[in-house]
Amino acid sequence: MKIRRWTALALALLLTLALCACGGAAEDAEPQYRTAEELHQAMENGENLLLLDVQPQDQYDQHHIAGVTATFAFPCDTPETQAILKGYVKELKQFDGDVILICPMGKMGSGNAFDYFVSQGVDPAKLYILEGGQTGWPYEYEGTGPVEE
Repeated sequence: MKIRRWTALALALLLTLALCACGGAAEDAEPQYRTAEELHQAMENGENLLLLDVQPQDQYDQHHIAGVTATFAFPCDTPETQAILKGYVKELKQFDGDVILICPMGKMGSGNAFDYFVSQGVDPAKLYILEGGQTGWPYEYEGTGPVEE
């Protein structure tokens, strides 16, 4: 009787460890980055890209890359802003290309969006953050002028 209990306990422990190892892999994913130069080149080469801009609307209106999808979800860490991001989860899961997350500086907003999308099951291998964010974009842009620093 004791052997059965120990065997059952050992199997339960192994199963728990296996499930934890599988579940934590994506959540522990580190974001990948694309420099402005790399993104600009990929755009010119016609790569399949989805540019998801999470800047606040006032900054987006001043300075954004042509062709982005504006979400106005900055800072992407509140229930309200994550509700906005939730509307893109299905599309990102189905998108066959790289997704570039763009925020003002390429840190907090994009990082929070990355974490949220990964937690919702989006493959982290397809998610990239624009290094330096919108303020680091030296190429042509749409808007009324550069973001004030």
